[in-house]
Amino acid sequence: MIDDILKLGINEMANLNFDCYCGKTHKVHIENIIVNESALKDLERVLAGFKDKSIFLVADKNTYKVCGEKIEKELKKEKV
Repeated sequence: MIDDILKLGINEMANLNFDCYCGKTHKVHIENIIVNESALKDLERVLAGFKDKSIFLVADKNTYKVCGEKIEKELKKEKV
């Protein structure tokens, strides 16, 4: 149920299906959520699974300055 979702870490929410109080089953249509200090180390592995797919990069302004800009440049370089 939805209460159990609140106990999950953000990284565990990718591809999640859950039954809601509204009576419907909802799905998180996100293949990969990476939130950790070493996310850049995983970048090559993660990008390999997204050839010919779209990627939506989400970052606040502080995170973007620290690593989002590097990730965006890599995405453009790889044409992902």
